[in-house]
Amino acid sequence: MHEPQAVARSSGVVYRSGSPPSVRRTERDVERAVHHEHGRAVVAAARVNAAGYVTRTALLNAALLSREEEQLIQLAPQGEFRYRAILEAYTMVAVNIVGGM
Repeated sequence: MHEPQAVARSSGVVYRSGSPPSVRRTERDVERAVHHEHGRAVVAAARVNAAGYVTRTALLNAALLSREEEQLIQLAPQGEFRYRAILEAYTMVAVNIVGGM
């Protein structure tokens, strides 16, 4: 009698060749499920990385714009209200984008 051989797949799932069809079908289902979960994990990690990137960009922009706002107030104090309004508008855009991630 031929003994089934253990075979490893790229998903890490080990199955035995020469197994009955129902076992092979189960093995394929498990392999598909592992691939599906791996794909979900990759997408989740990409979303986390994207959120971090966007957040860091928004923070740095807010810091740079705040510094420029201070400089503009020194240069042309009569525009202080407008500068603050523009910076607040940017802040709201950034908050909405980061919050929506």
